[in-house]
Amino acid sequence: MSEVQTRSTPERPRPSYPRSAKTWTAAILLLLGAGCAEAEQRRPAWPTPEAETRWRGIRVAAESARAGYQRPDWDVADTQIHLRDGSPPCTPYTRTPISYVGPGDGLDREHIVALAEAWDSRPSRFDQTPLRALAEDHANLTLADPSANRSKSAHDAAGWGPRHNGAWMAHRVIEVKRRHDLSVDPAERDALETLLASGPDRITCEGP
Repeated sequence: MSEVQTRSTPERPRPSYPRSAKTWTAAILLLLGAGCAEAEQRRPAWPTPEAETRWRGIRVAAESARAGYQRPDWDVADTQIHLRDGSPPCTPYTRTPISYVGPGDGLDREHIVALAEAWDSRPSRFDQTPLRALAEDHANLTLADPSANRSKSAHDAAGWGPRHNGAWMAHRVIEVKRRHDLSVDPAERDALETLLASGPDRITCEGP
């Protein structure tokens, strides 16, 4: 019987695996770290906390204490205020007809952002100088029926809203608060949003 010669197959080297607990732990942490890095790259850019405290460019914050408030001396003529409003034939809040503007017209010069409320909403280092500038800012002034002016007093939009032209008033409040870096609290912000949707950004003397 002939002898069959067989060829031996060389043994393949076996892969080496980490055997110690420390080595296994290091390998797992390495894999987890790579996965976290990849997830971080895919994460959407959420708003920053700073962005979340702004509304229409205005700081959203709780009101400050009114301690130290003193109403400043100021003077702006009725005629200048009426011109800034576009010379409408009525007052914005109550649509009281305006037939004459000047001394003895029976109208009040009304701060749209009340000066005391502005003091409550003030930024740091706000004193009598910027408060007087706010008092004489034509954008913050309108002519009003005296009863409406007394009713509004120092309320913000969360505490008082006009019978007419609420959207116009809300736009003015936003303009003034941006310019003077005054804040709104959440209740005022929500009230202003409602007013903004209530009509056009101008004084109208007819309609609802």
